Amino acid sequence: MATTSQKVHIAQVGGVWTYIPPNTIVETLQQILHENGNDKIRAADLQQIFDNFYNSSLAKLSPTIQMYFSFRFLKQESAEEKRIGTLTIVKNLDFLTVNYLNDFARIIDNYVPDWSTCDSFSNKVLGPLVKESDEFAHSVAQWKDSGKVWRMRACCIAFVNLAKVGAMTELSFEICAHCLRSSERFVQLGVGCLLREMSLMFSENVVEFITQNFRYFSREGLRYSIDKLNCDVRKKILSLGKRKGAATLQQDIKDEETFMTENQNSKYSL
Repeated sequence: MATTSQKVHIAQVGGVWTYIPPNTIVETLQQILHENGNDKIRAADLQQIFDNFYNSSLAKLSPTIQMYFSFRFLKQESAEEKRIGTLTIVKNLDFLTVNYLNDFARIIDNYVPDWSTCDSFSNKVLGPLVKESDEFAHSVAQWKDSGKVWRMRACCIAFVNLAKVGAMTELSFEICAHCLRSSERFVQLGVGCLLREMSLMFSENVVEFITQNFRYFSREGLRYSIDKLNCDVRKKILSLGKRKGAATLQQDIKDEETFMTENQNSKYSL
C-alpha cells in the first residue's frame, strides 16, 4: 500500500535547530487578514484579530515554535503581518534568552522597512527585554556599532522607557554618542527620541551632551532632542548654534548665568 511522504522541515530558532511540524498557519493568518480587508486595519481591530488567531492557532504550540512563526510573520510584506509577528513575540517574552538577539538582528536588518515597524518592535519587544536584565541591555546596546539604520534606531528606541525613569543613563548616553555619528535621518531621530526622554530627569546632562556633540546633530535630530527642555533653554541652544556654531556653544552656555539659573529652576532640572 502506497504511503504519502511529507517533507521534514527544521529551522534554527534562538540558536537551536527545531523540528517544525506540517502546518498551514501562515496561510490561515493571511486568509483571516484578507477577510478583514487585508490592509489598513485599525489597531484595535488588529489586536482582536490577533487574540482570536493566537488562541485558535498558536497558543497550543511550544514557545520555540511560536517564535518560529513570529519570524515567519515578520518576514511577510504587509504591516499587519509584521505587527502580528511582533505581538506573537510579546506573548513569549518570559521565554526568551539573549540567543534570540541574533535572530532579531537579522529580522530588523532584512525585513523592517520603516520607522513604524521598527519602533513597534523596539517598544514592545526590545524595551521590556533591556529592562528585564543587564545582559539584554548591554547586548542590544552593541547594535550602536552595527552600521545598520534600523538596528541603530531600534537600539535607541529600546532604551526610551528606561530613560523615562532615569535607568541605564550612562549606557544611553554612550548609545547616543555612537549613533549620532550617523547622518541617516532615522538614526538621528532615534537619538533625538532617547535624549528627549532623558532630558526629563537629566536636563543638565542632556544640555551638556548636546553642546559637546553639536556638530553631529542634524537640525531635525536636534529639535527632537530639546523638545522637552525649558522653552528658553531650547531657544538659546538653537540660537547659539546658529550664531556661533558648535565650537563656542558650550562656553557660551557656561558663561550665561541667567541661562543656568533658568535651567536649574525649571521642572526638568535635577
